[in-house]
Amino acid sequence: MMRKRDMAIASDEKEHRVSVEAEAERRCAELVTHAWKAIADSPLANGKKLGKHPSVVFRDLGEKLHGMAYPDHIELNVSRLESPDREKFLGQTTRHEIAHVAEYRIAGVMTHGPLWHALDELIEGAGMQFTNYRPKENFWEETLVSLTAVSILTLIVLVGAALIVRFPVWWGYLIGGILCGGGGIGLGAGCCELVNFFAKKA
Repeated sequence: MMRKRDMAIASDEKEHRVSVEAEAERRCAELVTHAWKAIADSPLANGKKLGKHPSVVFRDLGEKLHGMAYPDHIELNVSRLESPDREKFLGQTTRHEIAHVAEYRIAGVMTHGPLWHALDELIEGAGMQFTNYRPKENFWEETLVSLTAVSILTLIVLVGAALIVRFPVWWGYLIGGILCGGGGIGLGAGCCELVNFFAKKA
């Protein structure tokens, strides 16, 4: 009797998972179609034909990842479908990864640079604020990662500048230039992210 009851419970749980995943697939298909059309019709596509929109695959991506982007498809973490934030997860992660695929089709790279930010904003994504396990609602929780990154990058730029001044020889210029250049690019992207975040909060 207990075995039959356990089997019935297991069957109900399986049906529930299948139903949730089917609804998530339907929701994501709508998001992808709408987002892809918006990108293809925008000046950001730079006149390029983006081709068929990427497909969506649900699979186990572990504890930390929300999703992954590939040239022809995106993968979303199936374990997040049981989260109370499921709708936010589906909406923001799908848009985040779609922007990556579009960037790849346009520029041949997948980054979190200016083009990706512009694409993500075009399709009403949440930018880099949608990180870790869930959408963050607290002001300081949202900005902590960005503020930390900006601080570290500022330090890298200062170290690079100090090397150039302290060691005015070829290797000092080389190492200092690399640190200043790389740190400066990252610092610019981080500052843009913070400005966008504060603008949305205003």
